[in-house]
Amino acid sequence: MEAPDRLTGILNTIKANPRKTWLVTACLIVVALLVVASKASFSLDLQSMFPSDSQSGDMFKVLRSAKLDKTIQLEIDTGRPGGVAESAGAIRQFVSELAEHPKLEEIQHGFSVDMRQALQDIPSLFPVLLSPDLLENADPEIAATTALRTLAMPGTPTTILRQDPFGWSRHIMLPLNNFQKLVNLDVKLVEGIPTDSDSQRTIISAQAAFQNGQPDAEHIRKLLDDIHSLCSDKLPNATISIVSPLNHNLENESCVKHDIRLVNILAAIVLIALFFGFYRGSLSACWIPVLPVFSTVLATSILAFFYNSLNLIILGICGGIAGLSVDQGIHVYSVLNTYGSMRDLSSIFKPLLMSVLTSALVFASLSVSGISAYAQLGMFSALILVINAALSIFLLPTLLKFRSDNTFQVPSFKPGLPLALSVSGAVLLITIISILALPKLKLDLSPTALDGTSPQTMLAEKDFQQRWTPQNASMMVVTAPTHDKLLERLEELDDSLPPEAFHLAKLWPSEKRMQEAVTSWQHPDVQGKLQALQEKLVQECQKRNLPKDFFAPFFQVFSKPAPVNPPQFVQGIAQRILRFAPANATALVFLPKQKFSDQWLVQQDSAFLSPEAFRQAALKDFTPRFLRVSALALGGLTVLLLVIYRSPFTLILVILPGTLAAIWCGGLAAATGFTLNLATCFSALMLTGLVLDYGIFAIHHRQSATASIPTALVLSAATTVLTAAALLFSRHPVLFHTGIVLFSGISVTCLAALFVVPAIYTVLDRFRKKSVILLVIMPLLLVTGCASTKRELTAIQATHEWQQYAKLPQKTLWNAKLDVLWYSFPMVVAVNQTADDLSIVAMSPTGNTLYSATRSGVFISDILPPIAKKRIFSNLSQDFRNIFAGQSAALTFPTTFRTPIAFTGKDGEKLTIGGDPMQLQSKRLGRFPFRQWSVKYGPWSAKDNAHEFIVYHNHNIRYSIMLTHKK
Repeated sequence: MEAPDRLTGILNTIKANPRKTWLVTACLIVVALLVVASKASFSLDLQSMFPSDSQSGDMFKVLRSAKLDKTIQLEIDTGRPGGVAESAGAIRQFVSELAEHPKLEEIQHGFSVDMRQALQDIPSLFPVLLSPDLLENADPEIAATTALRTLAMPGTPTTILRQDPFGWSRHIMLPLNNFQKLVNLDVKLVEGIPTDSDSQRTIISAQAAFQNGQPDAEHIRKLLDDIHSLCSDKLPNATISIVSPLNHNLENESCVKHDIRLVNILAAIVLIALFFGFYRGSLSACWIPVLPVFSTVLATSILAFFYNSLNLIILGICGGIAGLSVDQGIHVYSVLNTYGSMRDLSSIFKPLLMSVLTSALVFASLSVSGISAYAQLGMFSALILVINAALSIFLLPTLLKFRSDNTFQVPSFKPGLPLALSVSGAVLLITIISILALPKLKLDLSPTALDGTSPQTMLAEKDFQQRWTPQNASMMVVTAPTHDKLLERLEELDDSLPPEAFHLAKLWPSEKRMQEAVTSWQHPDVQGKLQALQEKLVQECQKRNLPKDFFAPFFQVFSKPAPVNPPQFVQGIAQRILRFAPANATALVFLPKQKFSDQWLVQQDSAFLSPEAFRQAALKDFTPRFLRVSALALGGLTVLLLVIYRSPFTLILVILPGTLAAIWCGGLAAATGFTLNLATCFSALMLTGLVLDYGIFAIHHRQSATASIPTALVLSAATTVLTAAALLFSRHPVLFHTGIVLFSGISVTCLAALFVVPAIYTVLDRFRKKSVILLVIMPLLLVTGCASTKRELTAIQATHEWQQYAKLPQKTLWNAKLDVLWYSFPMVVAVNQTADDLSIVAMSPTGNTLYSATRSGVFISDILPPIAKKRIFSNLSQDFRNIFAGQSAALTFPTTFRTPIAFTGKDGEKLTIGGDPMQLQSKRLGRFPFRQWSVKYGPWSAKDNAHEFIVYHNHNIRYSIMLTHKK
């Protein structure tokens, strides 16, 4: 029993006793619902949107380690200039109560380096930060003279002068001044409170303290509401603005949840309206959109065993994709409503299976992207399609009841030759225009392109940055397991940073470097230089009536052991730019705004905070992954389609609708200035699996003439397009861009499957261009012709080269392949050409003579099919004459000319001659569309003195011959 008969028997058995199928399905759905309710969890973890082993993913991890994703900046606007001073007490009370909130920590309200205190503490850092090489330039005479002049001025800080006779503090003050410039410490202080220029606003910094990892929208909203409530209580006349990455988390999660509800509701309404509109009176057709819901529940329960948390964005996308699986139910309904028998349903099992397998293969290939969210998307979509296909084949027929009349029927498009040529020409023109526009496509891989935060919040953040952040500064984040390892990492990174950059290791070194510095100062030679320097300073002080021990504090610093703790001003800076967690320590590095350096992405423990840095990291991370997934998907699809259809030509027609959709939509995006991002790139990859369905069913309809397929294609496309259109109402850019790709791609694909494929099939059927060898070789010949350079020759040069070409060996051996319809005849052909005759012998690969034409007569083997003997081989000698005759023709060339050059033969055939040396490039008899035959000659092989290949096409009998020179 053949497979269709076995499937028909199974379907008839289920149809006769459907209750068992209903019961099994109901039990599976109930179990799946229990699994989803008890085991599945959902979150909006942005980390899952990045590859786990990537630079962009590492950057995101580093930002989280620094707790920058939980930083909260509060701006209090008193509403009037000078209002900060008037409300200073209330502001301090507000800050005090903020510090008591259980979800807030590290409250910072104002920060300023006391430069006088810093100057007093800096000398204690000389032994750990400075090199003994400075002693070479220490001049006691200049130091004493400078001290005497300085003391003559009123208010001179004597302590600082005594601790630093040689001005070494400037080496430490330089990075400290850079720090003040880069972090905008030059804000105005009013009663110790930082304010803007007119003392109307002040700023407070804090860290959110959530114990269980990333907070959800509910916890974030409660914390922000608490802050607003406390501000309105303590500062009723002031307004507070909160700038924080938590706002992005809150708005993204809220936006996605809102969009998921909206998309599902709109999709449900659209599907119900669609099915009531097209299937009035057949309410059982409403089971078609219900099955994807069952499939989604079953797929979610399966994924719950593989993932601890499912990404909400992916669920939103799959909410739209679930509607795509309705196509399967539509095809089942259409064929049963048209024919009514299970045998007819079995007849579309092959294309239905192929559409499921190709789509599932593309989606499943996302699992090798290394991106958790897209792996979820791939598995989720593949599972939905496979499960829904099984339900559509085995469950849906038991639920359907049909009417005797069809409400909606799409006729088949069967164009005549003129209309088919017009459609093909229009398609070619649109495709060429689109290809020319493709280089103008814009690509944005920055994270902001995927951010669903509202424009109002983004604008408020921009205003905040302009008021409180230096416009010429940028930041890096560096992490390490411990505090000391962090300092070592900063010291290592210092060589690749600009000299104006600031990090904590410039004020407090790592333990290793500190010990090296202290040891260098304790070296006997250095101690001897210090002793000599001290004695000279004593002498110079006595000459100028200064106390002889005036500079003793300077030398006492080098006699003390290395400091255990940093000075107070360094501790204050460390509190601002260091973050500590149980597993790591994190530091901020401040540097002037400049171009991003690739060196800063080499390590996994540092992240440069700028859109350019993320863009470059994303390009390095996502491009190879996208190419790998694309190659896997396309390779798998090619193998799968070739195994099933066993025809490269059919493969080309299957992928034609999707290819046209990609080119046309890409050209439209380029023309309209639409910017592609990560969401559109991966959505386009998903679209690859969806659009193949249309090509598969278009070919099946052409080959089997199944009347239900055009109707099913239109309804499938309408369902998919309208379901994807629901995504266009989404506010989140990931969902919105996915909707655009699906909406436009499916629309173009359906039109191509309904009209373009039949038109091209008609044209090719009329002119018999059914050889995939010819389709492959023609672009090669075009490229070869385009690549060849034109030559300027004289008549003498051309005649000489043509005569050499005519003297070539007349006995040649060729591997030949004769293609007619879907059949191929491989042969080995021996050609013997003389001035007035041509003889050929064609043998099969096994050595049997299939055909010969010599002076003694024509022989055609009986092993050939009768139709082939009559239609093809009886005229084969003339075909070979068309190919090889004319090489020795006497031609008259112009005095000077440029190649290639055309001639007309004695029988009216057109010859094109060119190349280096001069040779035949093509021949034809008749003009399109009334050509009788044509020949294309491949590249010339000087080694073999022959063309590498020759392609001949007989347009009357409609077959082609491919000759490859046998060496």
